[in-house]
Amino acid sequence: MPQEQIEKTFADITASCAKVVSYYHLQNGISPIKRLYVKNSSDTEREGMRIKISSEPKFLLPTEITDVRIPRRTTAKFEANVSLSPLYMVALDKRESGEMILEVFDENDERVAAQRFPVELLAFNECDFSEDPSSLAAFVRRTAELNKLLNLAARKLQGWGLNTCTGYSGTRNNVRNHFAACYSVLADQKLSRAEEKTDAGFTFVSDHRDTLISGAATPLELALMLAAMVEANGQNAVISLIDGKWYVGCFLVNECLPNTVSDDAEMLRKKSDRGVSDVSLISVNDIFGGIAFEKAEKSAQTVLKKNADAEFIVDVKRARIMHIFPLPERVKGENGYDLRQSKDYFTDIAPKQLKEYGGDIGGEKEISRVTQWERRLLDMDMRNALLNFKVSQTVVKLIVPSLEDFIENMAEIRSYTLESKPKENLESLDKLANGFDRGGFLKPFADYILYEYRNRRLRTVFDQREHDGALLRLFRKERSIQEETGTLTLYLAAGFLRWKEQEQSEEKYAPLFLYPVTINRKGLAAPVYSVDVNLDDLRVNSTLLEFLYQEFDLDMRGLADAPLATPQDVLSVLQRIKRETVRFKGWDVIGNVFLASLSFGNYLLWHDVKYKSDRFRAHPIVRSLINNRLELPEGAFDLSDRSSDEAYIGEEKMYLPISADSSQYSAVYDSLSKSFVLHGPPGTGKSQTITNIIANNIVRGRRVLFVAEKMAALSVVHRRLQAIGLGDFCLELHSNKANKNVVLSHIINTLSLADSVPEQNLEEKAAEIAVPLEKLQKELDAMHRKRYLGFSVYQAILDYFANENAPDCLNIDSLFYEKLTESSFNNYLDVLTELSLRAKECGDIEKSPFRHIGGFTYDDKWRADGESVLDIYLMELKHLRQYARELYPLFNMRTVSLTATKLRALYDICKLLGLECVRAFFAHCDKKRAETGASVQSVAGDAKGLLDSFREALARHRMLTAEYVGKYGAYPSDIPMSDLEAAVKTESPSRAVKKLIPSSVEKKDRKFYLEFLAKCESNRLTLMRRRDELAAVFGMSVPELAGVEDRAEKMTELYSCAAKLYADFDAGLFNESCIELTRYGIHRFIPFFIAAYDNCERAGEAFAEVFRTGGFLGGDDLGARVEYVTNVQKNLDFIPSWCRYQEMVEHCRKSGFDFILEPLDAGAISAADILSCFKKCVYYNFVKSELYLDDVLCQFSGLTLEEAAAKFKTLTEEYERLTRQELYRKLVLSLPRPETTGDHNLERVILMRAEKTGMKGTTLRGLFAQIPNVLKACCPCMLMSPTSVSQFLDIDMEKFDLVIFDEASQVPTCKAVGSIVRGKNVIIVGDPKQLPPTTFFSSDYKDDEHYEVEDLESILDDCLALGMPENHLLWHYRSNHESLIAFSNAMYYDNTLLTFPSPGELSSKVSFKYVDGVYERGGSKCNRKEGDALVQEVIARLKDPAQRGQSIGVVTFNTAQQNYIENELNKLIHKHNLDAVAYDCDEPLFVKNLESVQGDERDVILFSVGYAPDANGKLSLNFGPINQAGGYKRLNVAVTRARNEMKVFSGITGNMIDLNRTDSKGVAGLKAFLEYAERGREMLAIASSDITSTSGGIGELVAAELKDKGIMCDYNLGVSDFKIDVAVVDPRNKDKYILAVICDSESSCKLKGVKDRVAMQTKILKKLGWNTYTLWTVNFFNNPRREIAKIRDHITTLTEKKVLSKKTVRDITARYRAPYKSYYAKPMAKAGAEFVLDFVNEEKIRNRIRDIIQTESPIESSVLMDKLLVMYNVPKTAKRAVTTLSQYLDEFASMKQEHFGKVFFADKPVETFRPSDTRTQRDITKVHPEEIIAAARCAVETGLNMRRADVVKEVVNLFGGKRTKAVTEWIEKALDLGIAENRLMLTVDDIMTT
Repeated sequence: MPQEQIEKTFADITASCAKVVSYYHLQNGISPIKRLYVKNSSDTEREGMRIKISSEPKFLLPTEITDVRIPRRTTAKFEANVSLSPLYMVALDKRESGEMILEVFDENDERVAAQRFPVELLAFNECDFSEDPSSLAAFVRRTAELNKLLNLAARKLQGWGLNTCTGYSGTRNNVRNHFAACYSVLADQKLSRAEEKTDAGFTFVSDHRDTLISGAATPLELALMLAAMVEANGQNAVISLIDGKWYVGCFLVNECLPNTVSDDAEMLRKKSDRGVSDVSLISVNDIFGGIAFEKAEKSAQTVLKKNADAEFIVDVKRARIMHIFPLPERVKGENGYDLRQSKDYFTDIAPKQLKEYGGDIGGEKEISRVTQWERRLLDMDMRNALLNFKVSQTVVKLIVPSLEDFIENMAEIRSYTLESKPKENLESLDKLANGFDRGGFLKPFADYILYEYRNRRLRTVFDQREHDGALLRLFRKERSIQEETGTLTLYLAAGFLRWKEQEQSEEKYAPLFLYPVTINRKGLAAPVYSVDVNLDDLRVNSTLLEFLYQEFDLDMRGLADAPLATPQDVLSVLQRIKRETVRFKGWDVIGNVFLASLSFGNYLLWHDVKYKSDRFRAHPIVRSLINNRLELPEGAFDLSDRSSDEAYIGEEKMYLPISADSSQYSAVYDSLSKSFVLHGPPGTGKSQTITNIIANNIVRGRRVLFVAEKMAALSVVHRRLQAIGLGDFCLELHSNKANKNVVLSHIINTLSLADSVPEQNLEEKAAEIAVPLEKLQKELDAMHRKRYLGFSVYQAILDYFANENAPDCLNIDSLFYEKLTESSFNNYLDVLTELSLRAKECGDIEKSPFRHIGGFTYDDKWRADGESVLDIYLMELKHLRQYARELYPLFNMRTVSLTATKLRALYDICKLLGLECVRAFFAHCDKKRAETGASVQSVAGDAKGLLDSFREALARHRMLTAEYVGKYGAYPSDIPMSDLEAAVKTESPSRAVKKLIPSSVEKKDRKFYLEFLAKCESNRLTLMRRRDELAAVFGMSVPELAGVEDRAEKMTELYSCAAKLYADFDAGLFNESCIELTRYGIHRFIPFFIAAYDNCERAGEAFAEVFRTGGFLGGDDLGARVEYVTNVQKNLDFIPSWCRYQEMVEHCRKSGFDFILEPLDAGAISAADILSCFKKCVYYNFVKSELYLDDVLCQFSGLTLEEAAAKFKTLTEEYERLTRQELYRKLVLSLPRPETTGDHNLERVILMRAEKTGMKGTTLRGLFAQIPNVLKACCPCMLMSPTSVSQFLDIDMEKFDLVIFDEASQVPTCKAVGSIVRGKNVIIVGDPKQLPPTTFFSSDYKDDEHYEVEDLESILDDCLALGMPENHLLWHYRSNHESLIAFSNAMYYDNTLLTFPSPGELSSKVSFKYVDGVYERGGSKCNRKEGDALVQEVIARLKDPAQRGQSIGVVTFNTAQQNYIENELNKLIHKHNLDAVAYDCDEPLFVKNLESVQGDERDVILFSVGYAPDANGKLSLNFGPINQAGGYKRLNVAVTRARNEMKVFSGITGNMIDLNRTDSKGVAGLKAFLEYAERGREMLAIASSDITSTSGGIGELVAAELKDKGIMCDYNLGVSDFKIDVAVVDPRNKDKYILAVICDSESSCKLKGVKDRVAMQTKILKKLGWNTYTLWTVNFFNNPRREIAKIRDHITTLTEKKVLSKKTVRDITARYRAPYKSYYAKPMAKAGAEFVLDFVNEEKIRNRIRDIIQTESPIESSVLMDKLLVMYNVPKTAKRAVTTLSQYLDEFASMKQEHFGKVFFADKPVETFRPSDTRTQRDITKVHPEEIIAAARCAVETGLNMRRADVVKEVVNLFGGKRTKAVTEWIEKALDLGIAENRLMLTVDDIMTT
């Protein structure tokens, strides 16, 4: 359904919704929305979203999912717990259409995605069985009418004289009788057949009451009624629609089908067959027809035998188990409908019993578990072919004249070719058949058959075509069983006991003698098969002997140990059996011989459990399993969590011959002392870990038993042990048919080993490694260690960059930082967060209408007061503004802003104009104007001038008077001015003047005094004149100075106010205005303006008081005040928020946050900037101070750290190599020497005797018992299957210190305990999400479509159930592309695996190929078209030189498809001559099914699903093993086998699988996997509950900077916990990344140690093809631009074509190349063989050998021998001399090194290569591998990353040789060694690097 037409956003919603809903869904809790996904396609995480689910009409209860958070580029999966409305659904009488509506809203509550899904709403009694057959089970219900019918059935049984039966309390017949009675009762009702009430595919089902009242029923209604009667009686019913007719069945045994719905009519036929009789089946049409019950049964069986097509089969019992319950009966009531559940009609059920406590609470008796194991190990039922042999497709009968002849001839020849029956037309050979017969008719041909025996031919009873087919099936089966179970099960079964349980019972056949054989095949087009017979392990069928003893009291168990070395021994046993069985009537011995696969290996396991149970109970683990209670000693649960760095710096260092991550290292450490379960999901390095565990244990003198059911698992570990040099000390005995002589030879060879490796000083090397390790660890610790403020330097840097754009306006004192603590910082953050929130509530603080309002208590009283004050103040402001506007024109003012200053000036002017003196002044001016006719400006100007001169004179008078008083005292009065002036002039003062002179004035100062006094008096007189003049102006009658002065002051004040009022003051204009305003008295406007101003001032004061404005009244301008107060009034409802803000401001001020408040008030920062500004400052200061003060970070140098990392990697690789040598040396030293005394010398004699006799008469079990000390020293590690453990190791032998199980999920507990009891501690390695143990390989015939193979309990599951301690391997190494493991990691491992992305991560390596094929369900059970498409893909890859280097595995979902593909591949591979490419390689092509692929892996895995719609277009949801309870585990195994690529061939797509039709977890997984293959990673949704908030880290910052520079990249690449911080897209190829930028980020911290981060991580990334660049966070902090520029330069370097200069090439070559120094000595012509044999020359020869080795080291042994032979003139035919020289060479064992079967002598490490020159032509096949590795490194460094094939060519060129097949193979082996030792690296793209 398309989305609604809304604007495209970041969100996308998809869902899987039911198309039909009914009350059935409500009753059974089935949500109409099964899957709900929301995808965030943006590059940012989205939070605070919600999902709304609704419907139209309202049939859904509204649902919302809130607080939704989805990471960037992620699809989240949500649990849509949507419920149907009960009231709506129960009242639905007719079908309706509706819609389910799904909507997504973002954090702003804007809808960003929506979808509508149409749905059909069914009526209450309506059914949609065509789409959901399981819904029929809901209509199987019990009602009152049904109870009546059941009573009739009970009476019917009484009438027949039969007992009633409830449930399965009786026999099959009792159950069948009741079913027949129900059938008869319904037939008695004489119901007429009604037409199905179907409309648009939906069917209406009537209630029982309506059906019986109407007397008519549809076939479906009748079928449901009969099934309800069966269920009501406690029995299990099935309902099926077969060929369009309804059938009802009743299980006669207490069983049910594996699935609620199936379409397997064949399975139903098998269960209803007369010989089985598990189900009684009838057609309801026969009820309508009144047909007798038995005839109805037969009729149904006849239909099934005709390969009838079942549309579906519904198992009612299984439906109930799956919580599909009966619908209630709907009864119409007064207030609607009442519902009556089926259980309401169970009148015969006893009430639930009350719980009673007490009594025996003991657990199950311990013997019950042991008995269970016994029964598992030794089947005594008739399914065991050793008791009831069945001739099948995988059994081949041989032609034998008589059993005796066969036995006698088997003793002479051990290898035979298998041929078809003779082509000659021999009489009676046409009687031959693949079955049992007496074979007497073959006696005439005895000579012919014996002749064939002597010519090593065994004839089968088949013609050539049947012969080839039968042997091919047998060959494949045996190969599969051997690989999967470690048991060779192929035997020649010779002689059979024909026996019966009772005289009249069916005859059965049991084999007597079992000859173990191995089958071989040569050729593909015309294969020839042969068998090798192992007579040493010929045995009697001991299972049969035990069975005869238990069932028939016939004790021949002693024959199991009877000698069978000769034919006479065998014939004696045969005669004994004949004698003992002759008394049983109908029993006989038949002389047939069959080649068959028989499971015989469990007998010894059973024997141990049966007869040595005390040993089992003594072992704590086994005892725990028996008692279902873990009984481990104290401390056993304390598993370690260690770092792999401890291998170099720990107190007890573990040896790591193979690199290990920390999770592996922890397991290795714990293996020395503890038992535990080791979880090993796919590709997590189980085999590497096991190898390290074994190495660490055996080097400490501990014995290890490694047990694996699968050959592949054991082989992998064995190969790894050989690769690290420990193969000599490991004995592999996987099969119970191991070659005795090979084992003996292995022990003897190991015992003879000499110490040839010098002691390695690992402690010194570890100390050297510790230096860079400590440096690297300290840097990361310092970066990520939480510090005094509660965060790390790294986090502080991230937080600084997160706030980098905040304004730089805070001035924080350094003392503040010094006092900062974690507690105070967090407290400050809380405070500032609150401040920010409250400030945001108030908007922009600077522009807020409340900016100047202070804090106060807001309550109702204040609100009323505040509102009144606001109203008054606003009203007064407006009044004042009006009066002011009216007055301005009167003062001749232009329109100006009404500022507070101007208003005050106007107010003061108005007040002054009201004064009498002011009015008098202007009245005088007006009068003067009238009198003189002068202008107002002139008159007023004169008056003002007079005023100004008066004020000047007054000011001067006061100044002079003050000066006089200060100098001379009081100023004199009555000064005669004329005398004074004369005195000044004549300097002769008069008497009057003299009197004025103070006595203090000296004579010489008199003149100055008189002048000064004259000046003062003159100014006084001027003042008086001005006074008088001004007094006239003011109209004063008495011109008093004080009065004039006051009036002058008022006028001065007036003019001062006028200057403030006018922008450009014009005194004349002002005077004119004043004259006009005062001419007739005060103007009327003036007093009202004054009153308005006063009122406004009082209102303002009230406003300031109430609102705590601190005197602020709204601004300087009157208009601004009006606007301000208006805004306050409009936003008065925000006052509470402002009050809270003010409270916070006050709190902040007290806390010392003035540095925040000041810029906030000033508008320098906004409310949103508060936190970011503060954080920016704090984080920056913190980082700077820590970088300066920290002992590690103060010395930080990225270059130094990179050098340390490079050194660490080099040293650890060298340490790993030395570790291998030291392990080998220690183990050799531990071998017992002949010169030392002890029991081992006697055991040496036993070994020598066994070698001489060729182990005749000696079994390995017996040999091991005789040489316990030698075995312990030579084979401290034994690798075996559970079967071979019991076969070869006596339970009473000394226990192993450690038993390790690999692939433990596949090992049944009953088989495992036999191995566990042979050890002290046990490690259970496996994965509970992988294959469980199965009886698949013990079943003789598998029908994948009717898959009923049993999954058994595994030792892994049992140990987990016990609660054993658990360790987990976490790193995934296998997949070279993350998409290959992403599905499994998400689906089954909750994304806990640490996986690594590849450079090709932008495209998936899981692809889907749809093939429109047909699944031949009734025939071959394969999909030929799909198989052909896959075969063509394989052939194309094998033909393509570019692809053939990748190994291929084919996985099928069933054996039929496997066989078809394998056959077709064999034909085409042979036809195109591709046999060598396909099979002659390290990893040959395989074709396996789900059951057998665990443990295997290949570069490319091709899937063939096989299942598809049949010829009629019908798709069955029966996918064989996938449908089983453990089916999802099989799928998990299959989808995790690929290393490089996985391609799925399928005839079905994910959307074709309807999960409504099945409850199988495996099928659900298959659907999800197909969708993943089709559509990629977008299908891997994360459960919403698992989504956690993650920081982008430093990678996000770097990526943002790079994107700004135009570089495409992603950050935090990866789906697991490991992330590549920045992945840069290749500018030349947008589908691929070119560079991984690795930072010291949090992702690095998740890797436990330096080795994990520096060595392991880098190695894996390089192997995946990444170029890596290290960026240090500190460097980025200090200079981001510089670091980004470096990355850009690095990218440029990678994208430009690199060409090394000739000088660089010469320098590199010179570093790796050295000349070959050949030792030369003149040949001794007269020496000869005698010289060598003469002991006198021993020292000379030794010295010469030493000189040659020292000169030509390393030198291959044959080259050295040739030099010696030439030097001493010894011919190669002189064997004694050659042997003597070889003995001399053996004395230089300390210099000897063995590589790939060749011996070299070297006295120093090999670090260079020596090419051929003119004097020495070297044979490259005899060049030391280390030299080839050096040449390869040289080639790679000069050739700049070459492909492997090119490296081989260049190595040949460097040595100056010719490239032959042998040379290429030798170089390839050396390259493999270099790769294994980490000196060379091969990426997934086949690029070799150093």
